[in-house]
Amino acid sequence: MKIQEVQFPLNIGSADELRIHMGEETENSINVHYVLLDTDQTTEMVGGQQIPYKALHSDKLVVTGNDYVSYKVDSNYINELVVNLLGITVIPEE
Repeated sequence: MKIQEVQFPLNIGSADELRIHMGEETENSINVHYVLLDTDQTTEMVGGQQIPYKALHSDKLVVTGNDYVSYKVDSNYINELVVNLLGITVIPEE
């Protein structure tokens, strides 16, 4: 999802996209991985390969308890949870 740009220190880049991936789910939890991307930069790999976007920050969390119950009711809850955790603003799609 597109987000209001977040400037990273030391001129590392500006994140303008958030991607959230749902991982392993148990009967009372789900693993969530998220990454903030700079879509204007590429990542240089060893051997000269390039990855289309530059990952500026990634992390994971395990959603349990009331948050997991809320996710089971509304799968969009995870997106809202991560957005609030990071304190970023989503740009609505047109």
